[in-house]
Parts: sequence; structure tokens; C-alpha cells
Amino acid sequence: MSPFFSAYAGPAAGSKSWEAAIRAHARWLGCPERIDFGHNNPPPSGVVRAVARLAQTAVPEGGNAVQVAVDDSGLSVRVPPATPQPCYALSAFGGQVLTDDLRFCASVTGAALDPVGIYALLLFGQAPAPLTCLRGVTRLVGGYRYRVNGQGIVSERDFVSDLAPTSDAAVAEARVRDVLDGVIEGMPQHTMLFFSGGVDSALLAARAVALGRTDIQLLNYAFGPHDHEAAHAQRVAAQLRLACERVTHDANDTAQVLSRLGRDYAYPFGDLSTLPSNLLVHAALKNGSTPPAVIEGTGADGAFGLAASYGRYRTIFALPAALRVAGSKAYDLLRLWRFNLPLERVLRFVRKSTRLDIGPAVLALNSLDGIAYDVPTGGSASLPASDGESLLPEEHLSQLDLAWVCAGRMAPKTFDPLRGRGVHPIYPYLEPSLLAVSSSLSWSVKSAGGEAKSVLKTILARQLPASLVYRKKSGFTPSYRTTLASGPLQEFLHDVVLTPANPVLEWCDVPTIRDLVKRAHGKGAPLSAGAIDFLWTLAFTSGWLRQLPPPPAVPVENRSVA
Repeated sequence: MSPFFSAYAGPAAGSKSWEAAIRAHARWLGCPERIDFGHNNPPPSGVVRAVARLAQTAVPEGGNAVQVAVDDSGLSVRVPPATPQPCYALSAFGGQVLTDDLRFCASVTGAALDPVGIYALLLFGQAPAPLTCLRGVTRLVGGYRYRVNGQGIVSERDFVSDLAPTSDAAVAEARVRDVLDGVIEGMPQHTMLFFSGGVDSALLAARAVALGRTDIQLLNYAFGPHDHEAAHAQRVAAQLRLACERVTHDANDTAQVLSRLGRDYAYPFGDLSTLPSNLLVHAALKNGSTPPAVIEGTGADGAFGLAASYGRYRTIFALPAALRVAGSKAYDLLRLWRFNLPLERVLRFVRKSTRLDIGPAVLALNSLDGIAYDVPTGGSASLPASDGESLLPEEHLSQLDLAWVCAGRMAPKTFDPLRGRGVHPIYPYLEPSLLAVSSSLSWSVKSAGGEAKSVLKTILARQLPASLVYRKKSGFTPSYRTTLASGPLQEFLHDVVLTPANPVLEWCDVPTIRDLVKRAHGKGAPLSAGAIDFLWTLAFTSGWLRQLPPPPAVPVENRSVA
């Protein structure tokens, strides 16, 4: 995949303005651009078709990359079902423009914000397709192939698993193992694995060893000298006879990450572990020893684990509506989001159940809609509909999680910083071939006996002692409360988030946010996890918008109309 691309289909006059905007964006990124107009351009229809690729070095294409090409009738675009590489569409320069860089869209449109997209971004930690936070910009839904000409876009379903459904554990293991082995065998020599020692990354390392790929480099991130998860990662690496280098967290580096949000990321999203993930990427690229590719385990939870807990969510939704409404009102009246209490955690989801369908309710980061930020006209009806109605509820939730969470706000933590520097990011658990396998397996196999990701653990336990496989693992996150109370982040919250110039505050309740910031600084009881996630999403989005490139010198009549 090219680190960034844009494509244009429209009149010749508009193509010149598009080219000028692309060259300006390439200068801002600090990389050269290559523009391909294809053959027979323009065709008899007079519609110019072109694809621009912006890159320092070429990055190999994988099965999870957006594919765009010029043909005689316009543009052909394929968007995988769960990819951290978005594809945006907008009408501009008299034609249709595509790109995987929302920063370019912002420079073309003037960065006018869309209230529904902002609402979704603050609620879910990213704006699920077809929404975006920018007015006039649409994100193309994954799993489809698109035909683009100068007048519009036509779509057709592209991703359908042709594997026979199975509940056979041996068949399930073989299917998963075959896909993982195929991805690992195709990795470049000396690929680096971001290694936590958990089931997902440990299985990738174990399969690499089984295939003789001992050239793989393990890199682990520790949150301090006494990080139990980092110690576990070293034990797993030793068992596999692989060396594992460690990067240790330094809170003083927070300001560096905050200062490069707009440069490192093509769109805003909310995941507090962006801080250590960004530092891990930059540590991997130090000292001129840049690996050709980085592989990581994002996506396994969505494909093989999330629906194991579906029953708990269904229990809440089965409660009488009057009881759930009363719980929601209690959440508001007691202002429970201000406290880290068991009651808050229960009533947070109860409140979601009164406002969202079960899938979105499970995936939402918080229940502060209508409290800390506005609900747009139409409320939850404004959220994108999914096409999973024919699936089992568990599988529908799994597919939403893969697209909205794993690919939407987890993989992006490393995706753009890596590809922007010529490193090929590889996410085997998000590959279409593995998604096809996952959707073919019954949940009685994927999470046998209620054990999340049991099929992955069974495969891994054939190479590692059970004590290293079947254990409770902590998430890859810094201390939320310590991070939000730190000097750099508090300064960022006051100087960037709470400044009157922040356009996101138009849809926020500023007194509520000021209270959250104050309490995050340690002045009061600890905040709830949902409130912390909301604050970080708001901070990331506000900083990203502030750091956008300046608009190109393009005549107003040729730019998108917001």
C-alpha cells in the first residue's frame, strides 16, 4: 500500500486544481507524489481519471489494503471489510475525489465539522462509516467494491465468506493456523513483532517459530520496571527461544506525542493507549534500524473473543424497559460518571441500553451523550445502520467490533505512524482471509465453554505451557488517572481542549468538561473509565484539528461545498 493516496474522476479543469492540492499536501507531509493518469485519458466521455500516491518509499500491498485503480470508465475501488486504512469520498473540483487521508479532505473542504460525525466520534472513539467528523465527506463502508465516475459512486458487496460453516474443533484449528501461517510466511526478513506476550501476539510468535522464521524481532513495551505483563512477555519469549527487546515507558515523552497527533495520524480516534503505542512505534524506528514490516495482534478479540460475553449484555437488554429507564435517570441524577464505582459501571450500560441498540451499546466508549456532548437531531437514529441482520447476534456484534473498534480505533494507533515512514504494517487477525475463517466457525468453537478465544489458546497451548496461555491478562494501557493528571496532558486539556477557539466545543457542555478536567487532576474522587475515555477522545480530536495543514491555494469555486 502507498502510505497515502488520492484519486480523482471529473473534468479536466478540475483535475488541475486537484493536482495542485495534492502537491501542496505532499509538501506538508514531506514526501514526493506520483500521479498516474492511466491510458486513454481523458476518454471520449471527457472525464479525467487519476490516482496520486504520496510516499517516501513504496510499501508492499497486503490483503487488507484499499485497492484503487484507473480504468476506461472511471475509478475502481475495493475496501476490505475491516481495515485501518479508510477510504473517504467527497465532491470537489467539479468531480469525485477519493483519499485515505482525512487531513487532505479537511484542507479541501475548509474543515467544517459535521455534528453527527462529531457525536459518533465522541461516543464510539471513531466515526463509523459512512460518517466522518467533516461536513461533506463520507467514509466508504468496508466489504464493498465501488465504481466511481465524475457524477457519483456505485457500490456492490465484495466480501462474502465461501467457507462451509463448521463446529468441528480440528477443522477450526486448521483453518486458523493455515491463514496465520500464510501471512507469516509472506513477511519480509527481520519483520518486527509488537509483543505483549498475550495470546494474540504470542500465537503469531509461536507460529513464526514453527515455520522456522526465527529472524522475527520481538519488541515489548513496559510501563515500568515492575510491569507484570512485561515480565510475562519475557517468559513467553524465552520459552519460544526468541530475543525480546524492551521499551520502558517515560511519562516525560507524553508532550512529544501530543505535539504530533496531526502529523502522525490521518484521522482522529479515541484510545488512550495511543500514547504508549506511538512511543513504541518511534522507538522501533530509532537508530536507523527501521524494520521493513511490523506485525501485531490487533483484531483477535473482535474475531474470536468479544461475543463470548454477549450473554451479559443481553441480560441487561432483557430487563423491563421501565426499570432500565429508571436506572438511566439515576445515572444522570447522581452524576455517576464522576465516580469510579461498581454501580456506575452497571448503570452506565443500563443508560446505553435505553439509547442505543445492543451492538452500538456494547461498543460505545461512554454514556455521556446528552451530558457532556449534544445528541444530534434524531438521536441514535442518526447512527449508521449495518447490514448484519441476517447474522447471528453474536456474529453481528463481532463484525461491528472488528470494523468499528479493532480496525477503527485500535489498529490506527500504529498504522499511520508506520506506513507514513515506509514500514509495512501487518494485522493478520484483520486480514479478509481470516475474517472469512472466523465467520465460518461456530461460537461454540471460537469460545468453547465460555472461554474467550479458546480456539487460539488451544493452538498456542500446543507450543507453550498452559500456565503461560490460560491466564488473566491486563490491557495495554498506561495508568489512566496518572496520565490524565500529568503536567503535559493537563496543560493540553486547558490550552487546547478548553480554549474558546476549539470548534468541537460547539457541541459540548463546557462546564461538565471543566469539572471532568478538574477531577482528572486529582481534585475529587477518581473518574469513571467512560469519562476518562471521553476526555482522551476529546483531547485527541481537538489537538488533531488544531494541527491540520493549512488549506491549499485553490480557487473557492473549485473546492468542495460544505
